[in-house]
Amino acid sequence: MGRRGNPAALFIDIAAHARNILRMDFINALLSSNLVQLALTFSLGALLGVIAYFDKNQRLMKLTLAILSLSIIASFVLTIGEVYQYSPYYKRAFAIFGDDISTTILLPLLLASLYRHPGWYWLGLVALLMTGGKTSIILFIIGLVAIGYCNAGSARILLRRTAIGLLIAVPAYFAAGHIGNMPDVKAYGVALVAKENKIEAPKVVDRETVLKLNLAIHEKPGEVKLYAGTVLGFKHCTEIGNCLYKQSENALRDRLLSAAAGLWMTLQGGYPGLSMEGFVDLMMKNNPWGLNDKYNLTAADWARMAMPQNAFTHFGAAYGLWFMLALIAGLLFIAMLGAYSIQRGMRGSGSAYAVFFATVVIVDQTQIYLTAHSSILLMLGVAAGAILLAALQASRGAQPPLYTA
Repeated sequence: MGRRGNPAALFIDIAAHARNILRMDFINALLSSNLVQLALTFSLGALLGVIAYFDKNQRLMKLTLAILSLSIIASFVLTIGEVYQYSPYYKRAFAIFGDDISTTILLPLLLASLYRHPGWYWLGLVALLMTGGKTSIILFIIGLVAIGYCNAGSARILLRRTAIGLLIAVPAYFAAGHIGNMPDVKAYGVALVAKENKIEAPKVVDRETVLKLNLAIHEKPGEVKLYAGTVLGFKHCTEIGNCLYKQSENALRDRLLSAAAGLWMTLQGGYPGLSMEGFVDLMMKNNPWGLNDKYNLTAADWARMAMPQNAFTHFGAAYGLWFMLALIAGLLFIAMLGAYSIQRGMRGSGSAYAVFFATVVIVDQTQIYLTAHSSILLMLGVAAGAILLAALQASRGAQPPLYTA
């Protein structure tokens, strides 16, 4: 009797086929999981970190710095990509990378501060200033001070390089902003955006026509093209000082309130897969710790925050307290390994990797980077790969390399 005529054999075939299908579904579901993709992003960064660690000329990080910096500068001048212009003199540009780029660029920038040729460092300083990332600038200052402390013999050189770099970056910022405000340059940027998105460019370039172009881009079906989502137009403030004050005040308030909401969600056990609309409904329905009443928060306020604006409470809000604590413990362990390697004599670029990792993990409490495909998380992985390798060498009695490419 063949297998077709054997009910038992037929049942076994069907069961095996079903098991294979279930396995495929499980694997696909596993790979599409945010937690798995988060781990893959960090692991990819760690692999790149191992490669960069053995690259005495730091070619990979130099290339990264050049690509990021030139993209930001082009975005700033031509107003292409994600750009926010608050006044003729106050502008922020993120190219196609999003606002995470202002922190992502810090690792190659801190490394460049130790290179023999300061041109890389000055290029990165110009780009950092053009992103206008207040948190990132604070992280950069802290990181630079720490690197100066770790490389005491280079402290004066770092100070002199930074002073010269600022003398270059500040005039470059205003000069690039002036060039970007020229009608022909504006028209060229808008035409480029329209061309990349296969939309007819407006004949007159002003705030209204550009906003209409943006709307057409976002409503256009299909894949988002390069430079999609250009934002041009003036916000609610007009002077640099006023803009900085309003942005800092509003951003700090929103981040503190959303972090408190994220902590409440974490203590509730987490809400995986919660959308922005779900977050707003959850906050309005539960009124965590009476925040709505104390601060007169409305659904529009929570919608503006969109999610917990803190890396750890954002992660905990999805996966709960114990997963959050385990993640924090792992990150702090890597930061301690970096400090251990520095104590054992790691200097040069090795110290920059350790300083970047510790600075972001410990100080940066206002950005969401523990998410899949986060460029900041990728750079943390790069730093972690170098730190783990240096710690492994140190544990075997080997001297970590001293690179000042």
